[in-house]
Amino acid sequence: MLLGGVNMAVAQEYNQRIAMEGVEMYGIVTFSAVNQIDEMTPGMYKFGYDQQFKPDDNGVLFSRYIAGGGVYHEGKIYCNVYNDEANLSTQKPVWTILDAETYEVLYEKELPDNGVCTTKSLAYDITNDKIYGIVVDFTDSHLVEIDPATGDMTRVGDNFDRNLRFKTLVSTNNGMLYSIVIDSGVSSLYKIRKTDGLAVKVRDITAKNLLGPDDYLFNSGTEQAMFLNRSTGKAYWILESNSYTLDSEYSPIFEVNLTNAEATMVSYLSRCYQVSGAWFKEPNNGAPGIISDFEYVTPEEGSASGSIQFRLPENDYRGNPFTDSNLKIKVVEGDKVLVDATAQAGTLFKSEELALLNDNHTVSITLSNEKGSGPTIQRTFYAGYDLPAAPTNVKLSYEGLTTTLTWEAPTTGVNGAIIDKDNIRYRVIKQTGYYQGTNSVVAENLKECTFTETHPADMNYYRYFVVSTYEGEDGGYSFSEDLVLGLPLNPPYGGLFSEPNDMFSYYTLIDSNGDGYCWNFDKSIGAAMYIYNETQAADDWLIAPPINYKKGVNYTLLFKAYSSMAEYPESMEITFGKGRTPEEQTKQLLDIPEVPSVGEDNPVTEYKIPITVDEDGVYYYAFHVTSEKFHEYLRVFDIRLDAPSGIETVKGEDSKLVITTGKNSVRVDNPDGRAVAIYSAGGMLVDSFTETVYERSLYPGIYIVKSNDSVQKIIVR
Repeated sequence: MLLGGVNMAVAQEYNQRIAMEGVEMYGIVTFSAVNQIDEMTPGMYKFGYDQQFKPDDNGVLFSRYIAGGGVYHEGKIYCNVYNDEANLSTQKPVWTILDAETYEVLYEKELPDNGVCTTKSLAYDITNDKIYGIVVDFTDSHLVEIDPATGDMTRVGDNFDRNLRFKTLVSTNNGMLYSIVIDSGVSSLYKIRKTDGLAVKVRDITAKNLLGPDDYLFNSGTEQAMFLNRSTGKAYWILESNSYTLDSEYSPIFEVNLTNAEATMVSYLSRCYQVSGAWFKEPNNGAPGIISDFEYVTPEEGSASGSIQFRLPENDYRGNPFTDSNLKIKVVEGDKVLVDATAQAGTLFKSEELALLNDNHTVSITLSNEKGSGPTIQRTFYAGYDLPAAPTNVKLSYEGLTTTLTWEAPTTGVNGAIIDKDNIRYRVIKQTGYYQGTNSVVAENLKECTFTETHPADMNYYRYFVVSTYEGEDGGYSFSEDLVLGLPLNPPYGGLFSEPNDMFSYYTLIDSNGDGYCWNFDKSIGAAMYIYNETQAADDWLIAPPINYKKGVNYTLLFKAYSSMAEYPESMEITFGKGRTPEEQTKQLLDIPEVPSVGEDNPVTEYKIPITVDEDGVYYYAFHVTSEKFHEYLRVFDIRLDAPSGIETVKGEDSKLVITTGKNSVRVDNPDGRAVAIYSAGGMLVDSFTETVYERSLYPGIYIVKSNDSVQKIIVR
């Protein structure tokens, strides 16, 4: 195992830019396992900033096995192509020069075999336009100087110490050579004199800003690369490593201080990549960098016409004074050239007025001079008034059957640009019914931030959407909280939920802890069901519709409930109060710390809770699930509120039918789904059915209920 320095923690974010905007990192991948079966195609890849430096597995730009390293300089890539998995003595590396834009091969030359040209890493020296490389043969390694144009190599000095493994090579802006060397199992920084190949240790590498306090610098010893940012002079290093924090292998990217050998991790790839060479595709020496202080300037607020304005750099890409201060400017949108001009370096440039569409625009900006083009960058702006963003602070309140919807006007556009605040209009859409609900436009072209309407008496679910519009085009939208509304019900009430809206159009659901887990509908048994959260305990409410209660009446709340797993019982409480918010549920009727499960020896538990009130009024009962995290499912079903007055339940001795009569109503529980008929006292057929649960209204009187195994007389009052 090859170790490095300890982790010195610093507060620095990962995946920040390590090069000027518009300058991207590229590298040569010799091996990376995509999965247990597939591998990346060996070759050159882009390590894009927008992808957090992760190369596209299928984005190979030039497909070759390039074990000998590669470098970039002024539009060309120089690399030494061979496969180091074969016998080094038989290898004949191919010196290859590519066009860095098209990856067209400009030059190829086969080099001698017998291990004399088998480089492991390359570095371009801009002070003398030479490439230097580390050559490894069977037992030794040494420095070579390479003619970039031909690949001809000249040995420099004696062999390096045989106990040292020179893994990388980089050349600074002043022509100094540095290498990461594995020295007795430790990664160290060495400086190499290019005149005679003398290698001197700077220090052992000290790692900073690793992922966790237990991580340290581990160097796998496989192919790795150092590369330089010519604009800042900073050196970087990519290698294979592993992390205790990730519990896996990974590929960190370090910024290496060449003075004190401190390596600060600036990014990492969550997979291993063996990289034999890497570089930034930078402008030529003397070419410009990028603009600053970009603005789209309009003659008046909301105008689509305007001028593009920005400041030109004073110095070239590498920070040196321009030899010619005239800079060419090109601004392009798609295929259209918006600006083609020349201006003095360091000045504030403003284009002629452009007639643009009232829309979002993304332009590409490139500066150039006689030395070449600088990086191309993009800027996005909105011309004209932006479409308004979504309304904010949407509130839905009600009084009786009348709802009032209010909201606040947006202050900015959907693209962050200015809006015409005086001419925003709104469209209001109402959703009626939760499951397979219908949406209808209830108001259009509203200027005021309020809408009121009155609803039918029947209980139902409502939600409103408010859309910001401008000159007939939609901007952003927001929506209200859910609301169940209708006249209060009279007991008896309840039973199985035969369809989703039996639950959603009557009960109010509240996700109090905001974890996205709440009550839902289980159609298999017509139940309300809570599904667990793996990371957070439950705090979710199922609150009944408004029901009229009378003082002095003994009501009974009946329901059935069970946990899906005996090992992980669910918990809930049943509460009662004058409102349908958690704060208004002031009385606990029953606490069930462990809701029993269901099995052969333990049937579904049925609960009966007596309820009385001190004064007539509208009240609400509620089911509040409080299960621990990572339990499973809680089902609550056949929820009924019974009142004694005028209600009778009849069951024949030999019949499975259970008949319940109330005021002007009858309910028949028919568990076997038998054919049942109801007749008047005079023998006239009133209705017939086979449903397992049957309910209907009847006039007061005596009725006969017949099935194939019973005849029962009932009285409806």
